[in-house]
Amino acid sequence: MLNLHTSQIELDQLLGDEKLEPTRRNFLRALQCRVSDYLDPDFPHNESAQELAFDLAFVLRNNSDPTSKREMVRASLSPKESQLLSRLELGEPIKEIASALFVSQATIKTHLRSLYRKLDARNRLEAIDRAKKSGLI
Repeated sequence: MLNLHTSQIELDQLLGDEKLEPTRRNFLRALQCRVSDYLDPDFPHNESAQELAFDLAFVLRNNSDPTSKREMVRASLSPKESQLLSRLELGEPIKEIASALFVSQATIKTHLRSLYRKLDARNRLEAIDRAKKSGLI
């Protein structure tokens, strides 16, 4: 059985690696936040311990495997970011995307910044290109 306290320490050690690529670092930080939230008794639990343990086991088992990068990026994308990525590929403007997803344009821009960070991209074209190369779209 995976111990969340021990896993948190292992994540801290992995994040201490200065050679860690940005995509993996972002995923590990997101996972670290999920573990911290789960261990906080005052935080509402939106996921099961089994889901969290599965993701932790995947990361800790595949830490040195570069082929797991695509799965890590895919797992770190929120559902809205995945939808946004699909719509970006179609060339839809922000206003149309916001309307279709029932959110504000500002929210789309926030998701877009997060998507750029996770894909290590500077603009839409680069994000789409990296997503295609990673097999995300």
